[in-house]
Amino acid sequence: MFDNGIIHCEGGFSGNVNGKGHSSFSILMDIDSEYCNMMCSYCCCHPSEKKVDLYSRYTKDYPKMIAKIKESPLFVKGDTMPHFDLWGGEPLFNTQAVQELVDVLRKEWPECTITISTNGLLLGAKHIVDWILENKISIQLSHDGIGQWIRSQEVDPLEKPLILEGLKHIADAGLFAAVNCTLSYYNSSWYKNIDYFIQHLKYNTKDPIKVGYIKLNHIYNSDYDIKAVNTKGRWQDGFREDLVGKPIGNLALRGRVLDDYLQEFFSLAMFFRSNPNTHSPMELFRSYIMEQSKRWGTVDETKQSAGACRAYQSYVHNIEGNYKSPHTFVITTSGEYSECNLCTSVDDPGSPMTEECSTCRYKDQRECHGCGSMRRPSKCEYLYKFCQTLEKIHLVDMMRNNNGSNTQPCQK
Repeated sequence: MFDNGIIHCEGGFSGNVNGKGHSSFSILMDIDSEYCNMMCSYCCCHPSEKKVDLYSRYTKDYPKMIAKIKESPLFVKGDTMPHFDLWGGEPLFNTQAVQELVDVLRKEWPECTITISTNGLLLGAKHIVDWILENKISIQLSHDGIGQWIRSQEVDPLEKPLILEGLKHIADAGLFAAVNCTLSYYNSSWYKNIDYFIQHLKYNTKDPIKVGYIKLNHIYNSDYDIKAVNTKGRWQDGFREDLVGKPIGNLALRGRVLDDYLQEFFSLAMFFRSNPNTHSPMELFRSYIMEQSKRWGTVDETKQSAGACRAYQSYVHNIEGNYKSPHTFVITTSGEYSECNLCTSVDDPGSPMTEECSTCRYKDQRECHGCGSMRRPSKCEYLYKFCQTLEKIHLVDMMRNNNGSNTQPCQK
């Protein structure tokens, strides 16, 4: 993952073909309802019922699933080392199912690589960690940094000693692939989240928990209100008494909070462009910020899928409506294509553009084709301003390229 201090994204969560030319798919564990051991406020999953037998609700057709993978146009013919990302509520919560799924994939492709997306709560269990290490499974930790309270109220896995110990063993084996963090109105600071992860992973100590890279993504941008209550008066800048006991409300980035978010994003994009290699913990964030800041460009709506999760969507969005494409990156354990890698059905599939979009100068930008499982906001603010920021960065890149200075570090 490291090359002279620069971190590269490899394998999963980066497209249908990974950096070494191998296929990459998401496998969604098909469970009657996606159950989890953490009830995050904005998630489509459900808390587990008492004494529920999760495995009895697990739906599978492994021969059909394998056939679907092999017949997909995204599969590299003859590939013996495909990569699979496993999702489905909390995969490690349904222990029997996830172990069975890993065995099936490894029997068909002994050299395949596997990553599991987890909230981390079960990484404090020794038998789970031992199984991960024995099977050489990579972990993506889903954690929202200083905004963790929005997801799960008081539960923060990175403040639990047993979980940190388990995560350390995984990291020492080179299997801690990534952290995935959602940003929203109440958790909008890139800088504060960067500080949080650096401190909690102890990257500056002699015995760090080393992670491949950290993504500050999954921007919440919808009209859906979050019903959870702010019991502790928390805000991204600290305690606010007027928020105690108040509903969280809408998490979409807007107003001055949005402007500050975009300014931080722009500053970080410029920082990494001017400093090719900082040899610091900041390198954990380089790959994602650089990737996001180069997203300027048009989209052919008849061929591309949608939004930040475009790799996992089966719908294409435009003014006229929805067009279903024949395949997606996500295949369920029942052997079906899925619109989303988090749940087998979405609340508002397609989310077509509004009338406001038809006259917008950015309507053909890929960023304006959002997640099909999230209703498009009635009034656009985030997407418009984000496209403006990407346009500025694109112009800066063009100037740097024309001047031949894009590879030169700044001189002090």
